[in-house]
Amino acid sequence: MSAACQLRRRGYRVTLFEAAEQLGGVMRHGIPSYQFDRAVQDGEVNRSAAIGIDIRLNVEARDKAALEDLKSQYDAVYLAMGRRRGGLSRVGVGSSQGHLWDSLRQAGAGLGQQTCCMERSK
Repeated sequence: MSAACQLRRRGYRVTLFEAAEQLGGVMRHGIPSYQFDRAVQDGEVNRSAAIGIDIRLNVEARDKAALEDLKSQYDAVYLAMGRRRGGLSRVGVGSSQGHLWDSLRQAGAGLGQQTCCMERSK
């Protein structure tokens, strides 16, 4: 969500897809509400929508075909899978495979005008 907000503030059109029925990932679904006030997070979500981020809930890219479909619709796709499980995330897109961080670091090319951010918190 942070990446989506930063990109929108820089003038990019951003569509944020979330696999769950609410944005928030581990902050919403992994931390008990008595330790983290959900109203704070709801405010962040509301501010994200208010600055023009197109938020789409209950959408999950499960395979390479879904990712390729998104890549054909947007100039750039940023994946944020979250930390629902332990261990390092691994990706395999096209001919490149490796840890997510390595892939993101190597993909440091410029962004187009329309950007897609995927968040997966299931």
